[in-house]
Amino acid sequence: MVKFTVLGSGSAVQYENRGASSYLLKYNNKNIILDAGFCLLDRLEKVSVFADEIDYIFISHKHPDHFMGLVHFLFARKNKSSYSNNHLTVFGFKGLKSYICEFKKILGHWLEPEIDIKIIEDTKFSFDDFEYELFKTVHSDESVGIKIYIAGKKIVYTGDSEYFDDLIHHSYGADLFIADCGKIKGETMSGHMSYDEILNIAVSADVKNLLFSHFYPNSDKFEISSNNYNFNIFKARDLMSIFL
Repeated sequence: MVKFTVLGSGSAVQYENRGASSYLLKYNNKNIILDAGFCLLDRLEKVSVFADEIDYIFISHKHPDHFMGLVHFLFARKNKSSYSNNHLTVFGFKGLKSYICEFKKILGHWLEPEIDIKIIEDTKFSFDDFEYELFKTVHSDESVGIKIYIAGKKIVYTGDSEYFDDLIHHSYGADLFIADCGKIKGETMSGHMSYDEILNIAVSADVKNLLFSHFYPNSDKFEISSNNYNFNIFKARDLMSIFL
């Protein structure tokens, strides 16, 4: 069974105690983080997962509400009395390694825990437990979404993105589709989607489970019943879990 837990369902804006974007994918004693929002370690504590139990961290783009939790994470992992020396793999957008190195130039050895850290920027890669494929999104120059294939399941996470037609292709047949719902319907806001745009993708792509997330104030003020569709619909709240 694959367990997917929302660690942060919000953005950089304070709203209803939602942490910034972070998700935990758990399978076969492996822990995969999708984006590292500001409250990453706090939320992991609340679901009884320690930093040294994280095996993989995916970063979709450079914006602080998706990345700054990694800075805290690496600083914490320097503490040998609290954490083991288990290795870590960080993967994501093209240029990720140099971006991390820029923070090291500022913070020096505080971002260099004595553990084996691999940084991967390949658009496709296979690990022992899962494989992934990145796809370009419409948000920032480097932003990417991800398709993860694990335990016979397909999980698609848009990261931050506005609507584009290829999202239907990328999410087709997904067992779980996690979508950026940062825009209010009818609002002019680039780089994010509204619930009706996401719903159109989910219907066209024949997904099995749809999770609306990455909410800004009031972008979650909608009601949709799963009874009207042939897939399950969830509105993200921090610390909720979905089992696949």
